[in-house]
Amino acid sequence: MGEQLDAFARHADGDVPGLLAEVEQGIERVAAVLRDQESRGVEVVRPDGVAVTVTGTGALLTVTISARAMRDLDHVALADAVRAAIGEARERAGQAFGAAVTEAAGPVGAVADPLEPYFRALGLRE
Repeated sequence: MGEQLDAFARHADGDVPGLLAEVEQGIERVAAVLRDQESRGVEVVRPDGVAVTVTGTGALLTVTISARAMRDLDHVALADAVRAAIGEARERAGQAFGAAVTEAAGPVGAVADPLEPYFRALGLRE
Protein backbone atom coordinates (compact mmCIF):
# COMPACT_ATOMS: atom_id res chain seq x y z
CA MET A 1 0.00 0.00 0.00
CA GLY A 2 1.04 3.59 -0.45
CA GLU A 3 2.02 5.94 2.32
CA GLN A 4 -1.27 7.86 2.33
CA LEU A 5 -3.36 4.69 2.09
CA ASP A 6 -1.44 3.24 5.04
CA ALA A 7 -2.10 6.42 7.05
CA PHE A 8 -5.82 6.24 6.20
CA ALA A 9 -5.94 2.57 7.24
CA ARG A 10 -4.39 3.52 10.61
CA HIS A 11 -6.95 6.34 11.03
CA ALA A 12 -4.11 8.86 11.04
CA ASP A 13 -4.20 12.26 9.44
CA GLY A 14 -3.24 12.07 5.82
CA ASP A 15 -3.05 14.01 2.63
CA VAL A 16 -6.39 13.44 0.85
CA PRO A 17 -5.12 14.55 -2.60
CA GLY A 18 -2.14 12.26 -2.08
CA LEU A 19 -4.47 9.43 -1.08
CA LEU A 20 -6.56 9.96 -4.21
CA ALA A 21 -3.39 10.00 -6.33
CA GLU A 22 -2.31 6.68 -4.80
CA VAL A 23 -5.72 5.15 -5.46
CA GLU A 24 -5.61 6.43 -9.05
CA GLN A 25 -2.16 4.88 -9.53
CA GLY A 26 -3.46 1.57 -8.21
CA ILE A 27 -6.41 1.69 -10.59
CA GLU A 28 -4.05 2.38 -13.50
CA ARG A 29 -1.84 -0.58 -12.51
CA VAL A 30 -4.86 -2.90 -12.47
CA ALA A 31 -6.10 -1.46 -15.80
CA ALA A 32 -2.65 -2.11 -17.31
CA VAL A 33 -2.86 -5.72 -16.11
CA LEU A 34 -6.29 -6.04 -17.73
CA ARG A 35 -4.93 -4.73 -21.05
CA ASP A 36 -1.94 -7.06 -20.83
CA GLN A 37 -4.04 -10.10 -19.98
CA GLU A 38 -6.45 -9.35 -22.83
CA SER A 39 -3.55 -9.67 -25.29
CA ARG A 40 -2.36 -13.02 -23.90
CA GLY A 41 -3.67 -16.35 -25.11
CA VAL A 42 -4.28 -19.44 -23.01
CA GLU A 43 -4.44 -22.70 -24.93
CA VAL A 44 -5.73 -26.07 -23.79
CA VAL A 45 -5.15 -29.19 -25.88
CA ARG A 46 -7.08 -32.21 -24.69
CA PRO A 47 -6.00 -35.81 -25.35
CA ASP A 48 -9.33 -36.44 -27.13
CA GLY A 49 -8.33 -34.06 -29.95
CA VAL A 50 -10.10 -30.86 -28.90
CA ALA A 51 -8.04 -27.68 -28.55
CA VAL A 52 -9.23 -24.21 -27.57
CA THR A 53 -7.64 -20.82 -27.08
CA VAL A 54 -9.04 -18.04 -24.92
CA THR A 55 -7.72 -14.57 -24.19
CA GLY A 56 -6.19 -13.87 -20.80
CA THR A 57 -9.58 -12.48 -19.76
CA GLY A 58 -11.46 -15.59 -20.93
CA ALA A 59 -12.88 -14.59 -24.31
CA LEU A 60 -12.99 -17.55 -26.68
CA LEU A 61 -10.64 -17.17 -29.65
CA THR A 62 -10.38 -20.57 -31.33
CA VAL A 63 -11.80 -24.08 -31.19
CA THR A 64 -9.95 -26.78 -33.09
CA ILE A 65 -11.35 -30.29 -33.44
CA SER A 66 -9.04 -32.95 -34.81
CA ALA A 67 -10.13 -35.49 -37.40
CA ARG A 68 -9.71 -38.19 -34.75
CA ALA A 69 -12.12 -36.39 -32.39
CA MET A 70 -14.64 -35.97 -35.22
CA ARG A 71 -14.39 -39.68 -35.97
CA ASP A 72 -14.25 -41.08 -32.42
CA LEU A 73 -16.66 -38.84 -30.50
CA ASP A 74 -20.39 -38.64 -31.00
CA HIS A 75 -22.08 -35.25 -30.96
CA VAL A 76 -22.77 -35.34 -27.20
CA ALA A 77 -19.23 -36.40 -26.26
CA LEU A 78 -17.77 -33.83 -28.65
CA ALA A 79 -19.89 -31.05 -27.15
CA ASP A 80 -18.84 -32.13 -23.65
CA ALA A 81 -15.17 -32.17 -24.70
CA VAL A 82 -15.41 -28.67 -26.19
CA ARG A 83 -17.19 -27.33 -23.09
CA ALA A 84 -14.62 -28.95 -20.81
CA ALA A 85 -11.71 -27.52 -22.80
CA ILE A 86 -13.21 -24.02 -22.76
CA GLY A 87 -13.85 -24.29 -19.02
CA GLU A 88 -10.29 -25.43 -18.33
CA ALA A 89 -8.81 -22.66 -20.48
CA ARG A 90 -10.96 -20.02 -18.78
CA GLU A 91 -10.02 -21.37 -15.37
CA ARG A 92 -6.31 -21.13 -16.22
CA ALA A 93 -6.81 -17.62 -17.61
CA GLY A 94 -8.69 -16.62 -14.45
CA GLN A 95 -5.93 -17.93 -12.21
CA ALA A 96 -3.28 -16.06 -14.19
CA PHE A 97 -5.41 -12.91 -14.20
CA GLY A 98 -5.98 -13.10 -10.44
CA ALA A 99 -2.28 -13.57 -9.77
CA ALA A 100 -1.39 -10.64 -12.03
CA VAL A 101 -3.95 -8.33 -10.38
CA THR A 102 -2.75 -9.35 -6.92
CA GLU A 103 0.82 -8.59 -7.94
CA ALA A 104 -0.14 -5.23 -9.45
CA ALA A 105 -2.29 -4.19 -6.49
CA GLY A 106 0.41 -5.08 -3.99
CA PRO A 107 0.09 -6.96 -0.74
CA VAL A 108 -3.00 -6.52 1.33
CA GLY A 109 -2.11 -5.34 4.81
CA ALA A 110 -3.72 -6.29 8.09
CA VAL A 111 -6.58 -3.91 7.34
CA ALA A 112 -7.99 -4.96 3.98
CA ASP A 113 -10.92 -2.55 4.30
CA PRO A 114 -9.92 0.71 5.96
CA LEU A 115 -13.60 1.52 6.56
CA GLU A 116 -14.21 -1.71 8.49
CA PRO A 117 -13.92 -0.12 11.98
CA TYR A 118 -16.51 2.50 11.01
CA PHE A 119 -18.95 -0.10 9.72
CA ARG A 120 -18.52 -2.08 12.94
CA ALA A 121 -19.05 1.03 15.08
CA LEU A 122 -22.31 1.70 13.25
CA GLY A 123 -23.42 -1.90 13.74
CA LEU A 124 -23.40 -2.60 10.01
CA ARG A 125 -21.02 -5.55 10.36
CA GLU A 126 -20.41 -8.10 13.06
